[in-house]
Amino acid sequence: MKNKKILIIPIVIIILLVALAGVSAFLYFKTDLFKSPKQLFFKYLGESVSSTKNFNYDKSLANYKELSQKSSKSTGEITGSITDNSSNTSSSSKSIEDAINNSKIEYSIESIPSKNKYHASIKPNYNDSEITNLELLADNDSYGAKCTDLYDKYVYFENNNLKTLVSKFGIDSKYIPDKLEKVDIYELLNISADSRTQIVDRYQKLLDSKLTKDMFTSNKKVTTSVNGTNVKANAYTLTINGEHAYDILLSFFQTLKDDDQTLDLIIEKCEKSGVTKAYETQENIQSSIYSISSDNNDDEIQITFTKDCLKDDIQTLIESLQDSKDNFSADESIQIIVYSYKGKTAKIEFKNGSDETSAFSIEITHNKSEEITLNSDNTTYIKANYSSSKKEEKATIVLYEDNDTEFANLYIEHKKDKNKINFKINDSSNSVLELNIDSNGQIGKGTIETVCNLKFKEEDDLEINLNLNNSTTYTDDINIDDLSSNNGELLNTISNTKMNDLYKEIYSNLQKVLPEKAKLLGIDLPKDILSKLDPDADKKTITEKDLTGYTVYKDSTTRNTICLSWILGNTFW
Repeated sequence: MKNKKILIIPIVIIILLVALAGVSAFLYFKTDLFKSPKQLFFKYLGESVSSTKNFNYDKSLANYKELSQKSSKSTGEITGSITDNSSNTSSSSKSIEDAINNSKIEYSIESIPSKNKYHASIKPNYNDSEITNLELLADNDSYGAKCTDLYDKYVYFENNNLKTLVSKFGIDSKYIPDKLEKVDIYELLNISADSRTQIVDRYQKLLDSKLTKDMFTSNKKVTTSVNGTNVKANAYTLTINGEHAYDILLSFFQTLKDDDQTLDLIIEKCEKSGVTKAYETQENIQSSIYSISSDNNDDEIQITFTKDCLKDDIQTLIESLQDSKDNFSADESIQIIVYSYKGKTAKIEFKNGSDETSAFSIEITHNKSEEITLNSDNTTYIKANYSSSKKEEKATIVLYEDNDTEFANLYIEHKKDKNKINFKINDSSNSVLELNIDSNGQIGKGTIETVCNLKFKEEDDLEINLNLNNSTTYTDDINIDDLSSNNGELLNTISNTKMNDLYKEIYSNLQKVLPEKAKLLGIDLPKDILSKLDPDADKKTITEKDLTGYTVYKDSTTRNTICLSWILGNTFW
């Protein structure tokens, strides 16, 4: 019996210890008991963005990539209207009003993103009569435009050797790159989970080591106002003085300078965004962040973004910070106070040192929806309301000039197959700008119908409306032509002779159709209007070398202006 008692005692002790450990763990992880002011500060600071806790970066990015690669067809029309009730309206204003009220633009757009192919047809109409038809076509890195009233083929260019191309037409190529870089949003935003984790952990650990526990304090049951209601909340305060700020900034830049992983990522994303290469005049070069090569031209400098130069620039920042160390005083400080009420973040407040007046605050009320306000010097400038359920999300954001005057209002409603956006601005002169967008359908599936209205109203005198009705169908049943010599004229390699022939045909057709198109608009133009503008235009030819070289097209007459304005002005990206 004695031996049994000896055995039972340690078993009981072990059970009690396990139970105590379990209770302690529960109290630590599920309650605020045993947590330090520093831990509680960051807990409730993090919970202030709890609405994003279900956000999955990788999943969202994958969804974006999938949607961006879906083929689709869109059709729609754009209409407008003007109502001018002012007493001093002129006859010309009435003519403009009539023209806009009786006009519309019909369009169709086809896209095959996986093949980098896009086609658009734009048809302006007046009094139900088609004025013309402009077609735009993108085929990988070739871009063209066609107006059959002027020429039955596309006039297009390839996105390479652009400096040579613009030089052919007498355009200064100094600020023109040889190629316009496309920005792939997916590749720009795509950062591996491991890289994100490593980089975030690195700077979190740095910040954690610099924000020591003596910089944090806590106060229980502090009376504070949250969206107009006084509550007794727990307050967790971080106080950072000038010396702390200097130490944090210096450590951050020193760490960043030696952080090859982060710097390599910056360079990689800059390359994908197309900002690693640029061209500037020598007198405009101001930053040392770039490595510079002259390329045998006194006026033109090629600028290339490099990691070594980025490190040099960070070192310059470090040295500048060290030189100004005396400006960071321990007697000056800022306070960040996080308030918790009923286990949730209720308020984040920013103060200058011992000043009792809040310089800036974010206040959050948790009910069926979340009400969030941004305040400065006890004045509310932004008020937001957000609610979410399995079926829908709603958000309202109101901007104020002061507490009583509403300046702008944004309402967003999102459902699986329905979305609504309303945006309104009121200024002090009683002018109103309003945008309303309603769409029905699920993005990426079937057909989406969208109605958009943009309205501007100036008191009771003037009202302008712009309306768009669009229907987009996601389908793989799309065929878009290639850009080639069969259906187009390539400007990059066009010859002197062919350029003259192209001009003559465009000029002849323009001279014919311009009076006809003007008549549809109620405007009478002489049939020889172009000849009157430039009597010798049709007699002029290009006499320089073949345009495939670096020759400059120096003729700056009306003929040249008309031709180039059509060719270059109607090219799209």
